[in-house]
Amino acid sequence: MAYKGIQCDRARKLHRVSMTREECNECVQDPAHPCPFNAKMLAMMWGDGDHEPNLQTFSPTRLMGCPRAKYLDAHKYSQYLDPYKKWNALRGTMAHGFFENAPLAPGVEFEITEERLETIIYTAFGPQKFVGKPDLVEVLYVDETKVVVKLTDWKSTKEVSHDFTEAKEDHQKQVNMYAYLLARTLPEYLGRPNLQVIVDELEIVYFDMGKVRRFNSKCSLIDRGKLLTPRSAGRYAELELMQIQHKDMEFMHDFIATLIEDAIEARDNLAPAYEGDKARLCPYCPFQIECVALAMEGR
Repeated sequence: MAYKGIQCDRARKLHRVSMTREECNECVQDPAHPCPFNAKMLAMMWGDGDHEPNLQTFSPTRLMGCPRAKYLDAHKYSQYLDPYKKWNALRGTMAHGFFENAPLAPGVEFEITEERLETIIYTAFGPQKFVGKPDLVEVLYVDETKVVVKLTDWKSTKEVSHDFTEAKEDHQKQVNMYAYLLARTLPEYLGRPNLQVIVDELEIVYFDMGKVRRFNSKCSLIDRGKLLTPRSAGRYAELELMQIQHKDMEFMHDFIATLIEDAIEARDNLAPAYEGDKARLCPYCPFQIECVALAMEGR
C-alpha cells in the first residue's frame, strides 16, 4: 500500500495534514519522538515487507470491503497512514504470527498456515483470479481418495462483550469463501489432483487481551457470561453461541462471482459514502480524507 503520508502527532503539532515517509523515518530515530510507536512498529504499518494483494485483487477480505474505496484506489486517490488506527490491524498481524508457530493440536495430522491459494472464477466479465490466505487449515484425516480438514479464522478484536453471541455476518461470509477456495485448490496444493476435499468444520475465534470466544459450524456452543452474585461463589451465567452457517459450494461460487462483478463495476462508479452502522469502520480507512472531501462536494 503506497501511502502519501502519515497523520501523526508531530504533523498535528505542526498543523499539517501529514508528514512524509522520510520525515517519519527521521523523527522515529529521536528517542523523544511524540508518538508511542517504535521504529519496528511504524515500518510494519508503512507496509515494509508486506506482500498482501492490493485493493484491486479479488480476495475474501477485499471483496467484503467498501466499494467506494475500490473506486478511490482505482483512480489513484491519496491514502494516508494513521498509526493509531492502523494499530488494530497490526495487532492482528502480530497475533497471526504467534499462532503460526504454535504446536499441532491433538487429532491433527498436519496443518497449513497462511499459504496463499488461488483459483479462477467465471463471471460476466470473463474469468477472474480469486485468491486468499486461510489463517489455519488443519488436516484431520487423509487417505488415497479424500482429505478432511478444519478451517479456522483468527479475529483480534477490541472487546469480546457479553452480548456477542453470534459471529459477525461478514466474518461468516469470509470463512465460507475461504472454505470454497480451499475445496477448489487443496488437491493441487498437495500434488494430488484427484483428491476429494471435505471441509468438515469452520471455526471463527475472536480474542481480546482478556477473553476468547469461539464459534463453530458443527454445533452451537456454551460460553461463560457475566459473573453472578454472590461473586465469591465464582458462578457465571451461561451464554449460548449461535452456530456458524456452512454454505454449499454451488451457493458460494455464485456468491463470489457476484461479489467480483460488483467489485469490477465499483472501480468506475463512485458508490455513496457509508452511513449508520456501516460507517463504523470509515475512520480506519486510509482514504478517509479524500472520501470525506468528495462527500462534501456531493459525490
